[in-house]
Amino acid sequence: MRLYSAAVNIDKLIEASISKIYKKKLQAGDIDADLFRANATKIYEGVKVGYRKDGVQGPGTNLSNETLNKLKVNSYTAAAFKQYKNNEEIASLLTDENGKQRSFAEFKKAAKPL
Repeated sequence: MRLYSAAVNIDKLIEASISKIYKKKLQAGDIDADLFRANATKIYEGVKVGYRKDGVQGPGTNLSNETLNKLKVNSYTAAAFKQYKNNEEIASLLTDENGKQRSFAEFKKAAKPL
């Protein structure tokens, strides 16, 4: 699986995902692969604090590579659950309080804070 660098523009990925949900190309509970990878990478980068960039143990650490790999899996799992829940919440905003379809501008404004 390809990891994303910190140079990825997460805001553009979020906007693209919001657009896909509005156009019903992405349904509640679906996972946008690009946004998932970017989030998972960011979470895993946080896990690697204390480790060199190549994932090898740094000074003063006592975690094995096996443990680090398990933490990577957990990072990706957390990112999947996070996006699943966010997409459900965002999809629920397709209609307003009266059940009327929002315009894209209204939908984007309501969804952006999530």
